[in-house]
Formats: sequence, structure tokens, C-alpha cells
Amino acid sequence: MTTLMLDSPVEGLAATAPQSLSFAPSTHVRAFVLRRELGDLLVYANDKVDRSLMADRQYLGHWHEAMVAGRDSGLPVFVNDADRAEVARVMPVRGGFTLRHKLASDFEVIPMPGHTPGSTAYLWDSGRHRFLFTADSLYLGGDGTWRAAVLESSDREQYVRSLEALRELDFDVLVPWAAPADGPYVDVVEPAEARRRPTGRTWTWSATPSRCGGWTRSSRASAREPTSDALSATCSRPSRPGTRAAPAPPRAARAAARRRGSPRA
Repeated sequence: MTTLMLDSPVEGLAATAPQSLSFAPSTHVRAFVLRRELGDLLVYANDKVDRSLMADRQYLGHWHEAMVAGRDSGLPVFVNDADRAEVARVMPVRGGFTLRHKLASDFEVIPMPGHTPGSTAYLWDSGRHRFLFTADSLYLGGDGTWRAAVLESSDREQYVRSLEALRELDFDVLVPWAAPADGPYVDVVEPAEARRRPTGRTWTWSATPSRCGGWTRSSRASAREPTSDALSATCSRPSRPGTRAAPAPPRAARAAARRRGSPRA
């Protein structure tokens, strides 16, 4: 049990109070407690987590969470080895991993490099819901879209492959690390829609001022899935003010992106 005041957006899942990002105050981040008979887990980090929170383990989705939290939770921390060194600057790391695997039968660890080298998704089957935790690899936009946070430092080719792999997962609740301050912070998918996946959803790319590119839910059946060329074409601007813009894509890539209906670079 924990003495922190936690919100419960979906049965079995508890959320900490939100923390606003200093560089994007309209975006909030949260950590989540997974209520499990086999022992509670904490996924993600923010500065609202303190040592009164009791769980067996804490799993981070990427190293940015440790930097934003800025302190040790006192829990055994696990993170992808590719992000481990950065996390260890802020908090001790109990263990790392590189491969997809399961903790018991209900909690799956799914490396998905791209946003950062060690970005990782977690799939938890509570028995009632299947929760997909995507950290910043997919986050919620203010208009209810699912967006990819493509930074200048991100590996775009790996990112596209990771997002394509996510489309094959069976889940009905998306739980990102970041969400708009004035909107929902989890997205519950209707069972009928989940059964139609992956062809039941269509995806297009969009750009946002503080993030470079996004995977947007669309009702247009003719929309196409993003490709690496389209990703490059929409990510030729800075991820936030003061950062250097990513190089523009080659002319051929821009032309191909326009033919697919992607925004101009």
C-alpha cells in the first residue's frame, strides 16, 4: 500500500499527482502504480513519487523520466541498458535489460528504441484490461491524438520500426508518460476498435511546436501509415525553441512525402 494520494483512472491502475514540464508547462507527466496480486509495480517517474510509495519494483520507460524526477524513489529501479548510464546520474539502478521478456506472466518488457536508445514499452495484463505503457514514444496530444515525440537526437529509422511493432500488440488502454494538462492522461480503446487493430486504426503524421512530428489517430480510412521518408519530412524543424533544427530531407524524400499526403518540410 502507499500513503500518497493517488488517482485511479482505470480499475487496477493508480496515478500519482501530475508534474508539469518546465519547458512545456501545458504538458503533465505522471507515474503509475500497477495493483498486482504478485506485487505492485511502479512505472515511470516524476517528482511526486516519494519514499512513502511502496512497490516491488520501479520500471522507467526512458532516461528523461529520471532527469525530470530529479531524485531517488527508494525503490529498486530497472531500465533498458541503453539508457542506464543517464539514469544512474540521478538514481541508483538495480537492474537493466536489453531483450523483450516477461516478469511473471502478466507484465511484459518490450524495448522500442527510437525516441531514446533505451526507450521501452510495458504491456500489463491485469485480467480485466491490457495496459500499454509507451513513455514518450507515444504520448497524448491536446486534441486526443497519439503522437510520437521525435527529437533531434532520436533515431528515426528505429523509431518507425518500433512504432510498426507496437501496432501488432493487443491492448485496450494506452498509458503514456506525458499528456496535456487540461485533458485525459490515459486513453481507453473500445473493445470493438481494439479487435479491428491494426487495420481498424489509420495513422497520419502531424507536427507540433514543441515536438517534432506525431502519429495521429484519424477516421479517414484512406490515410496511410507513416514511413521513414514521411517521418523525416515532418521533422525538419526544432523540437522546441532554442534547439538546432534537424537537417531537411533530400529532395526525393520531400517529393515522396508530398505524394503520400505528408506535410511539406
